[in-house]
Amino acid sequence: MVQTTPVYGWPYPELGDSPTVPAHMQALAEAVESTLQGNLTLGGNLTVPGTLTVTGFAHATFSPNVYTGGGASTVSRTVNSARYWRLGNLVIAQADVTVNANTSGGVAIDLPLPSAVRLPNCGTCALTGSGTPADQSGIAFMTADSAKLVVIAYSTGFRDATSGQGLRYSVMYPAA
Repeated sequence: MVQTTPVYGWPYPELGDSPTVPAHMQALAEAVESTLQGNLTLGGNLTVPGTLTVTGFAHATFSPNVYTGGGASTVSRTVNSARYWRLGNLVIAQADVTVNANTSGGVAIDLPLPSAVRLPNCGTCALTGSGTPADQSGIAFMTADSAKLVVIAYSTGFRDATSGQGLRYSVMYPAA
């Protein structure tokens, strides 16, 4: 009589079973193949020696532009760090830049990839440093083209940056 493992239900012969190795090996191979074609649930930690390749996964650094006028024209900036990760259409991005010029009409910054939809709140986005607006919300608010973020206030309107301030964001959104 064939027994099965408690977690995956893979078959194995009992000690007293007749030695039909080809049949037992085929049953085990088919069970393993069936498990690996579906969802594989592990009961503990997974250690992968070497490199793990995940289909549809990408990560990269990028160099976001900073804009005045809510996205009308670029201003000088220093990119301190900017990176993103993409798994399928899910994008997780973080950026930290120093704005090197005053903005007017709202400061905006590029996303690494355009969003599939405009999201009014996809994470955090804020100005840092001396003289930052006290009423900034910290909400990452997308521009109408779904390709940039703007710093907004809880009360009204966009917030401007002063030269030397930092502009940081951490967001998650669906890529176009």
